[in-house]
Amino acid sequence: MKTICKPRHLGFFAAISGVAGQGLRRLLYAFAVDEGGLLTAGHPLEILLWLLTAAVTAVILLSVARPDGSQRYEHNFSRSPGAGLGHFVMAGGILVTVLFFGEGTSGGLRPLWKGVGFLSVPCLIWAGIDRWQGRRPLFWTHFTVCVFFVLHMLSNYQNWSRDPQLQDYVFELLCCACLALFAYQLTAFDVGSGRRRMTLGVGLLAVYLGFVAAPGSSFMALYLFGTVWCAGSLRRPEPVPRRRMPRPGQEQQP
Repeated sequence: MKTICKPRHLGFFAAISGVAGQGLRRLLYAFAVDEGGLLTAGHPLEILLWLLTAAVTAVILLSVARPDGSQRYEHNFSRSPGAGLGHFVMAGGILVTVLFFGEGTSGGLRPLWKGVGFLSVPCLIWAGIDRWQGRRPLFWTHFTVCVFFVLHMLSNYQNWSRDPQLQDYVFELLCCACLALFAYQLTAFDVGSGRRRMTLGVGLLAVYLGFVAAPGSSFMALYLFGTVWCAGSLRRPEPVPRRRMPRPGQEQQP
């Protein structure tokens, strides 16, 4: 557990756990569906999936709850081609989603959801170029993405809430919430008020949940590409210690 909890291993842990969770979910829908097309209540595969999700959540939250590091942008984000590519991949995921997979969204919010989705594509490309070259992105690039994921949740919630089976949509809902929070924290870092532990926690949870939510979803590309975006953006998991200010009357050492 000590090795898993080290910050540099958390991304691999979230991804591998997500693949395992996706496998359990695929097996659940392959072997635990009754004649009426409903999941068998209390099936061992479903119990295993919930236990895995609880364990992954606990490991991630306990790992990022260690003493916090510096909250400064330059201490948490550096020049990163991987982060740039992750932004480009997320731009492609949103573009594919709004072009081909928007039929299930609520009619009233669909035009706004689609419009913000199209706007998010150049925003992510712009932010990706900035991350690639080591510049701090403009705050509205990530804020637009945050608004898109909020609209995505709102526009799909009506359909999700009509589904009597929680398993059909709960991982999609949780993944969208984590992606929205992740985009919000990137926005906060862009203006100098981000929180390192929150960013790392929701980003890692989005990686796990994206893999689990993908099977059978109309928005598979959005969730899987979201895992690449989050994993690529979290390029500095090791905390940089905060600088301690000298106490009043105490001379600062040269």
